Amino acid sequence: MTSGWQFLSRIRNNCHQAWYDYFSLVKRHVIQYNVAMSKDRIQKKFGRVGNVRPRKVIAALRLNGAVGRNTLVGVFRHLGGSGNWDLRLAQSVDELLGEIAEAKAGRGVDGFLVSAPFASDEVLAALAASDVPVAFLDVSPRRFAQRRANTAFVRNDDGGIGLLAARHLSSLGNFRSYAFVPSVLPREWCIRREQGFKTGLARKGFDCSTYAISDRTDTTRDRVELTKWLKALPKPAAVFAAFDERAMQVLECCRDGNISVPGQLVLLGVDNDELLCENTTPPLASIMPDSEREGMSAAAALDLLMSGDRHRTNRHDVVCRVKGVVERASATPVAPAGNLIRRALAFIRRNAARDIRVPDVVAHLGVSRRLADKRFREYQGETILHAITRIRLDEVKRRLRETKTSIKAISSACGFPDANYVKILFRRHEGLTMREYRRRS
Repeated sequence: MTSGWQFLSRIRNNCHQAWYDYFSLVKRHVIQYNVAMSKDRIQKKFGRVGNVRPRKVIAALRLNGAVGRNTLVGVFRHLGGSGNWDLRLAQSVDELLGEIAEAKAGRGVDGFLVSAPFASDEVLAALAASDVPVAFLDVSPRRFAQRRANTAFVRNDDGGIGLLAARHLSSLGNFRSYAFVPSVLPREWCIRREQGFKTGLARKGFDCSTYAISDRTDTTRDRVELTKWLKALPKPAAVFAAFDERAMQVLECCRDGNISVPGQLVLLGVDNDELLCENTTPPLASIMPDSEREGMSAAAALDLLMSGDRHRTNRHDVVCRVKGVVERASATPVAPAGNLIRRALAFIRRNAARDIRVPDVVAHLGVSRRLADKRFREYQGETILHAITRIRLDEVKRRLRETKTSIKAISSACGFPDANYVKILFRRHEGLTMREYRRRS
């Protein structure tokens, strides 16, 4: 297996020219567009007013991806209907720090729009030392507790995103497991999405497991461990990824582990980045946050802060609602075959202590032996006989850990009348004897 996320790299390469053209367009026209629009609006509203100075606003926004593009569209929409801005885009943290220094020196900067990627500790400290109005996008208020006045915080409803994910995935059918794949680096918005997802599932009586990242710097190791974790999820499984690029990595791991999507696992991302979602196999279902509304709200909040002292004393907090789920092939309703597997496994668990055999399971399902075996291999990656043995051995292990019952009695109680046979089988599966397992547990 090759290292890294090659599939994601291929998608990025395919979209490279589109990104380049977009950024070039923004850099060439954003300032001229807004100044021209501002002058035109002022003249329409007040007649020819020669001495009205547009407010100089420095925007340090994440522009990559659908979220960045739509946020900027929202800012433009606000400027198209109100506001009198001379908008400048800061391209780096260093450039932003220079503009903050200019603002502190009183050289004509009236406000800042700052999104999470630019909100370094150095930038936040510099802004806290000034009184220039600032509107943050997707930045935690806790990181900017030093200053409450002249400040607005605008973000998407990440908890609502998690709740919507739980509602949508649980509506697709009866899954044996639900799981959440977080971002590699810890982020507050990711934690809120996870909490919302788990809360929504708990209301319906479902549990949720979360992938634990052991090394945040080694992408190869992350890929191997994520693949192993996905393979271990009881199937069919419903997986919610923190954002679209992470969901694409989940798809890559599913290919590595021969996990069919959406057959054995359904997958949902966040952001609805169409350049990515439409070019995956299968196409990626995704939650669409209202990033355009977030951009409009941030621009409106900043305009309010810049308009007069009566708006500046208190902090402004704005949470933008989620738009909905864009349905694609990665998250489709569970096929009838998935229900067949659930019925079979439930029957095996109820009767594992009895001497049930494969024909008993097939008879309970009311289908042919050939079809039942085929569905088990497709969805479980094992035969019906292997499933019976695995469930019985799981019960053996539980009793070895939790009771002092003799090995012979445990074997008989778990559907193995021949104690010698189960000893051989146990060692073959676990790599140690039943007595050794009990001592270590």
